[in-house]
Amino acid sequence: MIKELLVDATNLTKKNYMLVIPTIAASLVVGIIGAIVGAVGAARATEFARVTAEAAEAGRWAPESLVPAVGVAFGATAILGIVGAIITLLGHGMTIAMAGEVVETGSTSLKTGWEKTKPRIVSLVIGSIVVGALVGIGFVFLILPGLVIAFLLMFTFVVLMTENLGVAASIQKSIKTALKRPLDTVVFALAVIAIGFIAGIINVILGLIPILGALLVLVVNGIYAGFVSVMIVYIYRQLSEPKAEAE
Repeated sequence: MIKELLVDATNLTKKNYMLVIPTIAASLVVGIIGAIVGAVGAARATEFARVTAEAAEAGRWAPESLVPAVGVAFGATAILGIVGAIITLLGHGMTIAMAGEVVETGSTSLKTGWEKTKPRIVSLVIGSIVVGALVGIGFVFLILPGLVIAFLLMFTFVVLMTENLGVAASIQKSIKTALKRPLDTVVFALAVIAIGFIAGIINVILGLIPILGALLVLVVNGIYAGFVSVMIVYIYRQLSEPKAEAE
C-alpha cells in the first residue's frame, strides 16, 4: 500500500504542481523574515557590544542596562515565532484543502485553496496549539508516549480542513482513522520520516552553496512539507473508504 501511495501521491503532485506552492511560499517568507530579523539582530548586538565596551572602559557600564536589550530580543523572537507559525499553518492548510479537492474533483486552484482556508484559520491555530501541547506533554514523560500521540493525531488537520469539523471532533476522527489499520499508518509515518531524512541530506548539500543554497533549502523544505501534506490527505482518503472500514 505504501509503495502505491508514494507513486500515486507523486503523480498527483506532478500533475498538480501548484499543490506545493503554498508550502514553498510559506517556507520562503518565514525563512526570509527570519534571515532579515537575524541580520538586524546581529548588527544591533554588535553595536550594543561596542557601546558596552566603551561604557565599561569609562566606568559607566551597569548590568541592568542589559534588561531592555534582552527584553526586546525575546519579544522579537516571540513575535517572529508566532508570525512564522501562522504563515506555516496557512500554507499547510491551503495544501491540504487543495489536495482534498484534487482527490475529489481532479482539479484545484490557489484561489479555492485560499477561500477554503480563510474561514478555518482560527481552527487551524487552535488545533495547532492543542496538538502541539498534547504531543509535547507526551514527550515530556518519555519519547514513546510522544510518538504514539503524534501517530494518533496525524490526520487532525486533514479532517479539520476537508470535513470542516471542529478541533475536538477532528482529533477524535484522527484517532479513529489511525487505529483502523495501525500497521499501514505506522509504515506511512516511517515513510514520511525516511523522506524527511532524504530531504535533510539534500539540504546539507545545498547548504554548501553560498547565498543561493539557503534559498534552495527553503524551497526543498516547502516541497517536502507540501508533498507530505498530499500524502497524508491521500492515505486518509484510503483509510476512510468503506472497504477500509470492513477490513
